[in-house]
Parts: sequence; structure tokens; C-alpha cells
Amino acid sequence: PVTWSAYIDRNMVRWATAKKTITIDAEQDGDHEFTLDINNLGGYRRGYTIEGLPSWLTIEEGTTGVLEPTESTTLHATVSKDINIGKYNLLLYLTNDDELTHTLALTVTKQGHAPDWAADKGKLRNMEVCAQVIKDDYVVTNKQNLIGAFDEYGNCVGTAHIDINQQGKALLYLTIYPKVATSEPLNFRMWNVTDGVIYRLMP
Repeated sequence: PVTWSAYIDRNMVRWATAKKTITIDAEQDGDHEFTLDINNLGGYRRGYTIEGLPSWLTIEEGTTGVLEPTESTTLHATVSKDINIGKYNLLLYLTNDDELTHTLALTVTKQGHAPDWAADKGKLRNMEVCAQVIKDDYVVTNKQNLIGAFDEYGNCVGTAHIDINQQGKALLYLTIYPKVATSEPLNFRMWNVTDGVIYRLMP
């Protein structure tokens, strides 16, 4: 005999999308506002509850409500201006009055601005540095991080971003432009985009 199996999703109250990404500029004044859409795809009136909101994320319409048959509505969400720079991965749960839940994966990233490091490409002979950057025992792979080299006077003598080669290896290719001839070792710093912190790197 021929057999088949099927999965029937009885939950008609759903987020309009299963994933959403929000990016916030750290220099933005005030709170950050965005919208979330929910739908009732069924033919019956349904109540709903939203759970999983952190203290810094609020919804103007509240976390409970009712959707008429086939109704869609837009919710107005606000991220507090007081959250720290970083990346936040959230799961927001939309549950109907039959206790069936649909999940939204929400990513909120608050980004700072990279420092204005810039090397003066003078006439002195330059040199190349090829290295891997290690932080907390892990290879740094974020290509938005900025790495700078500095001489003993604090002058920036080179900057670069992480590069991923064809083999998938994360490497730093940094050209050094010294202002003066010196035998003193260089200092290296990394601006980390995920938390806005500048870290000192040890060769």
C-alpha cells in the first residue's frame, strides 16, 4: 500500500516573518523604533500573548490583544537608548488562546563608530605584517573589526581589517608606514565592532 505522512500546523496566529534584524547607530539620539507585523490566517477570532521581551524592548500596543478573522496588525516596538553596544539575539513568542506558539528570531545590533586611525604614507620604506588575531583563545573573524599599528610616540603607522582567504582562513594583512626610522617595537590595537571596545594586542 502507498502511505504518506503530513504535518498540519494548526496555529493560524503568526508573525509575518520568522526572522528580523535591527541595526542601531550608537550615536543616534533617543530610543529606536521599529515595527512588527502579526497575522491571523484563520477564520476565527483569536487572542494572543507576546512573551520573551527584555526590559529594554517594549511594544506600544502591549503584549496581549485580539485579532479578528484574517486580520493583520502592525505593532510598534521601541528599543531603549540605554542598551550597551553589542549584538542581542532574542526569541519572541507569539502564543494564541489555544496555547499554540509561533517564534520570531529577532537580532538587535547596536554599533559604535570606528576610531579615525589613519597612517601617513610617507617616504620611508614600508613593511608587511601577516598574522592571525586571537581574542579569548578564538581567532577573530569579523571583517568589520579595525586593527591599527602604532609607534612608540602613539602615531598610527598602519591600519587593516581581517581578510578571509580562499581557504576560509581569517588573516590580517597590515602594511606599516613608519614616520621615522626606529628599532622600537610597534604597538597593536583592535577596535571590536561588537562591543565598541579598543583592545591592546600582544605580538
